[in-house]
Amino acid sequence: MVITGPAQIAFARAIHLEKALRLELKTGMRVSRRFSPYKIVKKEFGLKGNKQNVHAQLKLFIDDVLKKTYVPPEDGKPHCVYDD
Repeated sequence: MVITGPAQIAFARAIHLEKALRLELKTGMRVSRRFSPYKIVKKEFGLKGNKQNVHAQLKLFIDDVLKKTYVPPEDGKPHCVYDD
């Protein structure tokens, strides 16, 4: 998979921020001492609420974008685009 263009880069960043936020929620581990994915997501996406609510809103955003942009493979075999 090759990620090119500003839209794809921004979407890949959103996916990684969601995964980092999920790590903080599940384990309590901090991804970085300096930066929190929670604060970054709130600032960049304009989301409000606690960590759980912000994570749920970000996940809905990612799922919505995937539904609009997903193109099934030509061979018809299912594959995972985004793991839960």
